[in-house]
Amino acid sequence: MALFSAGARLTTYLFTCAALPRLRKLNEGFRTPGLWMPILGTLISLALVVSLDRMKLMAGAIALVLGSVIWFTTRPAKNAVN
Repeated sequence: MALFSAGARLTTYLFTCAALPRLRKLNEGFRTPGLWMPILGTLISLALVVSLDRMKLMAGAIALVLGSVIWFTTRPAKNAVN
């Protein structure tokens, strides 16, 4: 479980850092102290992902697939009447 937790946090951090430049363009009120921090965070996260061995990458992929299945099957339908 600790491996899944660490992998999930790393993935979340990676995609958040990668999205920050786009978020800054979309929303004027969304500010970061510069682009160097999200770029550095993305590079470090990518370096950590690349350094993982095959078993850890497979465990992360399995967790991602299972999490996606759970998310898609439990979210409410768009046209559902409350």
